[in-house]
Amino acid sequence: MALPALPFKLRFTSSRQLLPGSLANNIMDMLTSFQGTIIALAGGGFAGAPTLNAAFNEITVAATGGDSVALPLAQVGLAITVTNSGASSVNVFPQPTDVINAGAAGASIALAAAATADYVCTKTGVWKRYASA
Repeated sequence: MALPALPFKLRFTSSRQLLPGSLANNIMDMLTSFQGTIIALAGGGFAGAPTLNAAFNEITVAATGGDSVALPLAQVGLAITVTNSGASSVNVFPQPTDVINAGAAGASIALAAAATADYVCTKTGVWKRYASA
């Protein structure tokens, strides 16, 4: 399953009511979706880089240092985990107007081979990165 289209704000009035299945499905997709066999864009750069579209993502092919992937648009509440199982470091790009760890808009950050990083959005347009060694 892929991440749901965000924001999926669905508000309910205070009363007894059934929750729609689509709301439960969207929450489950945000928490448990997986995208594997991701091939990082050879040569790097944002244009043409595969966009990570799941809560848990595994890059399986990163042939040369600087190959790249892109995060989805930073929406409050998103948490994306990226594991680089490829042979080389990859550059993880935010969307052109987003930032990672208060860097420049659209600037990438490297993820070493055999490393995992969590990208959490607590403010629209801003990703916070927490990486393994």
